[in-house]
Amino acid sequence: MLWMKDGYEGCGFGKELVSHVEKEIKSRHARLLIVETSQLPGFSGARAFYEKCGFNLEAEVKDFFAAGDNKLIYTKAVQQN
Repeated sequence: MLWMKDGYEGCGFGKELVSHVEKEIKSRHARLLIVETSQLPGFSGARAFYEKCGFNLEAEVKDFFAAGDNKLIYTKAVQQN
């Protein structure tokens, strides 16, 4: 899970962390990152963040977390050099 402390959103820490994970993934010759989040309104910032980082919505699992709370699955292909 990736959470940002209140007041630190938009400072670049999350993007830096994702970039670090991508570099680590590349060094291990992996090719795909997968993240999951909720579709509830309170998670709109997380969805926007992942999309800004280049993740694409891949799938939705209805009522996963609770009735009316769907799991959204985002993926991002990692380019190997």
